[in-house]
Amino acid sequence: MSPQSLPLLNLHLLAMPAEARPCGSIVVHGQALELVEGCNAAVPPIPRTFEAVVGQLMELDRLYIEWDGSFVWCGKSSGEPSDSVWQLDGMLYDDGAAVRRLELRGSCPWIEWTQVLHALAPTDTPLVAYLQEQQCFVQVSSLKQLWRPSELPAT
Repeated sequence: MSPQSLPLLNLHLLAMPAEARPCGSIVVHGQALELVEGCNAAVPPIPRTFEAVVGQLMELDRLYIEWDGSFVWCGKSSGEPSDSVWQLDGMLYDDGAAVRRLELRGSCPWIEWTQVLHALAPTDTPLVAYLQEQQCFVQVSSLKQLWRPSELPAT
């Protein structure tokens, strides 16, 4: 796996507002991602406490997190023809009662991406991603398109 095979992420993860709805697609890194509109309304909190998310992130190998919400996670993916190094930098924000958003920059393999999502929110919590460079909201589930099929688990 070459470093170029991992998607470069620069986004915010948020809970999906009730008013949000699909509104077409946008091409990012050659892949069509599902756009979402109606996310400029009041975004609900993610139903997890800051402490719960930090606690779960602390359990991940090679992830270093501060109690201000900043973290860095580095790793090395084995693959042919060479190994690749990856890194995610993040910042977790809350309002005292619940998590409001997670900012992420960098790249990581698919399995690590799913671990971040699992730490952030229960699986039944719909999330949206605000793509910083494209300045739009997309379905988090559509981000799977950014990873090469060979990096994804067999279904």
